[in-house]
Amino acid sequence: MLSGGSTGTYNIDAHIDGVTELQPGSFMFMDLDYNRIGGQDGPVYQDFQNALTVLTTVVSHRPGVAIVDGGIKAFSTDRPFTPKAKDPALADVPFAWGGDEHGRLDLTTAQREVRLGDRLEFVVPHCDPSVNLYAAMYGLRGDRVEALWQIAARGMSQ
Repeated sequence: MLSGGSTGTYNIDAHIDGVTELQPGSFMFMDLDYNRIGGQDGPVYQDFQNALTVLTTVVSHRPGVAIVDGGIKAFSTDRPFTPKAKDPALADVPFAWGGDEHGRLDLTTAQREVRLGDRLEFVVPHCDPSVNLYAAMYGLRGDRVEALWQIAARGMSQ
């Protein structure tokens, strides 16, 4: 058996003579880190869609700025970039860390209004360590919760 592959090289490794197994894993979630590596069709890797997001709520708002209840404790911070809003109208809105529990959104480039109480989804910078921050994950189809999965290995790195 010759094993190879990762999410970023699955389509290359599949064509290597002798490879009998591929081990991609992040493709099921995707994250900003993978988007940034580039792909065969351009500077953004988009073979798979971003499925893993963190749902936040706007807890404070003033003109040009919103604070969400997702900070360093909600997202992996091992990459030099921050979460990105899933909503295309907010995709270019800069996110800044506001401490452990909060994120700060600079709304000066927002293409839609953001209000107090709005629920905003953010694509995570790095999926693996972000999953490890939670005890459970909700599987959605549209707006409907279809599954609740416990994160059995959470905190088990000791």
